[in-house]
Amino acid sequence: MANIFKTGDLVQLKSGGPAMTVDELSTTTRYRCVWFKGASREQGVFSEDSLQTYVPLRIDD
Repeated sequence: MANIFKTGDLVQLKSGGPAMTVDELSTTTRYRCVWFKGASREQGVFSEDSLQTYVPLRIDD
């Protein structure tokens, strides 16, 4: 089965949170993602089922 996301994709947890960049495919269903919290670089491994494509909020003028 093919991966839904690829390295460099912007994703977000389905439950919310910051935009994250897929840094590495750990397995076919797990992804290592990185993001910034202030100036600190954070990282974590997330299951494919917990992620969605990041869509920035659009504010109309």
